[in-house]
Amino acid sequence: MWWLVGLCISGAGGWACIWPALHAGLKSCGLVAYATVVMATKLSFVYGFSGSLRICQAATFAMAVLLLGGCPSASEDPAKAPSGKATTGAPEVGSAAGGVGLVGAVGGVGGAQSPAKAAGAGRQGNPQGGGAAFTGRTVVATTAQIGDIVRNLLDGVPGVTVKVLLGEGVDPHTYKLTRSDAATLHSGDLILFSGLHLEGKMGEVITELETSGKRVVEVGSKIPVAQRLMPEGSAGQSDPHFWMDPELFTFATGVVSREAFAMVSGDLALTELVTENARRYNGALRGLDERVKQLMAEIPPSARNLVTSHDAFGYYGRRYGLKVHAVQGISTESEAGIADVQRLVDLIVTEKIPSVFVESSVSDKTIKAVIEQAAKRGHTVTVGGQLYSDAMGKPGSAEGTYIGMMTHNAETIHKGLGGKGAAAPDAVPGAKPGAMLPAWRMPRGGWDAVPAMTARVNWSRA
Repeated sequence: MWWLVGLCISGAGGWACIWPALHAGLKSCGLVAYATVVMATKLSFVYGFSGSLRICQAATFAMAVLLLGGCPSASEDPAKAPSGKATTGAPEVGSAAGGVGLVGAVGGVGGAQSPAKAAGAGRQGNPQGGGAAFTGRTVVATTAQIGDIVRNLLDGVPGVTVKVLLGEGVDPHTYKLTRSDAATLHSGDLILFSGLHLEGKMGEVITELETSGKRVVEVGSKIPVAQRLMPEGSAGQSDPHFWMDPELFTFATGVVSREAFAMVSGDLALTELVTENARRYNGALRGLDERVKQLMAEIPPSARNLVTSHDAFGYYGRRYGLKVHAVQGISTESEAGIADVQRLVDLIVTEKIPSVFVESSVSDKTIKAVIEQAAKRGHTVTVGGQLYSDAMGKPGSAEGTYIGMMTHNAETIHKGLGGKGAAAPDAVPGAKPGAMLPAWRMPRGGWDAVPAMTARVNWSRA
């Protein structure tokens, strides 16, 4: 008699234990079953019959197994998850498991699949690839340098369109937007501009885009103020040509990487692909920096005077130990005056500087004037070559990539200033047109200088 009473009471206790757990959406069936058995055990001890103990435990455990068929499982509709949020299966941006953000990107994400195969799995909605398929984005970059970062990081990601506003030979300081340019900017889900007043005449349109709710990022403004140059006469304005220092360009790459990882954060396979792309590009920039250091070190100390059309090489000079002189300041918006030309001629004659350099995006008129005035004073100056400053080279050429552009500049300066043992172009990593950058090994902790790269970005406004 008593064992029957114990069984009934323990069964009721099991129901009381299981139902709230099921209603709350517990996925751990073992935990519910355990709670039921514990309840039955306590009831059995109350009535003191060892036989009822076994019977109660067995009966309530059987009830738990039957009832637990209604437990929500990982295979059910993600939208029915208890938190009310869709579960994608992808690591959170900045999580230890995902390793996304540039510090994590260096090490890569583990897995047996290659990035290409994994990306394919993600596009098909494979649970291991992140569930929902990536729908693509349009990214607009104002400058070719920023566009180069985007293309490298999102290489192989399906559905991504990258548009670069300012092409070969275009001066961003003086460029005025056309209607088609404005339409291109408005077509972007993500707009990346170099900033620090480089695109001086685009300010109004960029402000309009920011207030429209689109995702707009000023890359240059993320560079720490302590690392920026503020030349004399710039009225406190930072030098916007940060890409002339590969280390600062690496930092800028980290800023863009945060956006790239946010784009694909719902797809684990594409996150792996972007991670691998970031690691490779990171390594290529390191390799470039080492190569430029080597070339600049071969220039005699007395010859390390770099004279250009406008002051776009300040970061380059600081990085590689060159004294940089220019006819114009950090912007080309104002014309150089006679006094500017005369000042530079005095320096060239006094220092006996043998070569000056023209720029692809700036008129060579002022440099020609400098050469003529120096000749009148008995000093012969030659054009050491054309450098890429604000604009890169023709798309599809070596100089149409950041690596190729910086390689060209280093070799041209090296030769023009009397460097020893000029290197062949093929010796510089990433200098082949159309080729994906090679994968250099990244030293441990190489991205420690990039702060907050794993911060989450809200794309709901895009």
